[in-house]
Amino acid sequence: MRLSNSEKHKLGVKLVSDYLISLGFEHFVFGSDSSFDIYVPDQEKSIKIFCNYSRVRNIKVSGNFETHDGVLYLIVSPTDKNRIGFSCVGGTKTVIDDSIKVFQTSGSPKNIQTETLKHVGIKHYLTGQ
Repeated sequence: MRLSNSEKHKLGVKLVSDYLISLGFEHFVFGSDSSFDIYVPDQEKSIKIFCNYSRVRNIKVSGNFETHDGVLYLIVSPTDKNRIGFSCVGGTKTVIDDSIKVFQTSGSPKNIQTETLKHVGIKHYLTGQ
């Protein structure tokens, strides 16, 4: 069964949301905000999800994609071998900006190079522990 990009994104958001619920973090899921997908009010932190369903080395984003301060960018890869059902790499604005490859053609998409990113502990990011 093939999933559309929208379905893959929803899957990634659901996996992270379910994980946050299991940790006891109250949060909001936003479908209409392009800057972030999940907001954790107690921690005042936002999370933007990209789903790397096929585990490619580059995640294509639109040519006008911009990162924002205070947002954790996660590239989520579903797996059945991980105890939480997914693994993720990513980082904050600086890390993602450093990993983006911009093509020289006007209006062309950008690529987030996943091989340059490190594993992110969501719980650690939210609690700072």
